[in-house]
Amino acid sequence: MKNRILFVDDDKFILDTFRRTFRDLDITLCDSPIKALEMMREEAFDVVVSDYKMPKMDGVEFIRRAAETNPNSVRIMLTGNADLDIAVRAVNEGSVFKFLQKPCDRNILRKTVEQAMEKFNSEKELRDASEENYYKATHDSLTGLANRFMLQEKAGDYIDNWNRYQKRFALFYMDLDKFKPINDTYGHHIGDEVLKEVAARLLKTVRATDTVARLGGDEFVILAENVKTEEEAGALAKKIITAVTCPIYTNNDLALEVGISIGISIYPEHAEQYKLLLEEADACVYKSKEKGGSAFTVGGCRQEPQ
Repeated sequence: MKNRILFVDDDKFILDTFRRTFRDLDITLCDSPIKALEMMREEAFDVVVSDYKMPKMDGVEFIRRAAETNPNSVRIMLTGNADLDIAVRAVNEGSVFKFLQKPCDRNILRKTVEQAMEKFNSEKELRDASEENYYKATHDSLTGLANRFMLQEKAGDYIDNWNRYQKRFALFYMDLDKFKPINDTYGHHIGDEVLKEVAARLLKTVRATDTVARLGGDEFVILAENVKTEEEAGALAKKIITAVTCPIYTNNDLALEVGISIGISIYPEHAEQYKLLLEEADACVYKSKEKGGSAFTVGGCRQEPQ
């Protein structure tokens, strides 16, 4: 994909020069800094080249706003004014990559724009790699759900919300019933299909602001915001059980059924630390399994150390 380049200059002749010099690239020409900012709010540009002296808004102010609107863009300023103060302002306020004096040789301008594209592409590779590594470190590779590391991070955010706004939340610890026989009978590939379908159903059952995580194996956790009472927690647990226990149809037309045992703890009633909240809900899972599975238990299950 070609880099997107925006040229901003109120001189029609200069814009025509840009058009001829960069006709092989993906360029957009604009004769107004105000219009250019409107365009940048609609779509991102990789490289922005701007004149300094323009009506209604000078180039330094435009570049500053462009940096706020498209922070990843690489910015170049052109000016016929050799004032050093302008160059300093452009660099300090708009993080300008290069500052070129007009009239600028077309070959020098071309080379500078190519260097700007190389800089953008190099930085984009680093950003993409960083985002990919972060995703891999915080998400379950099979289901795409949050993993235990992301879950702990989200729990910290939820606790912060309690400290600031007194917004309660509930932790649902879930363990599938009748999953092991499916894995043993049909193999791990079928078991993986079941786990991915359960993950999809859990996501559909909760709100977008809630967090769904897989801890490993057939264990899942939900952090549900604004669950204030045991009754509200129970209502959500019933929805989860209904969603998960419907038959799951695999790619080879098997109709499989699993159950789900749920343990629930509410913050801060059942624990004021994430680790203890998780342990409380985990202990309640066993109470739910003792009821025969596809059941839920809310709080009061963890034995305090003697």
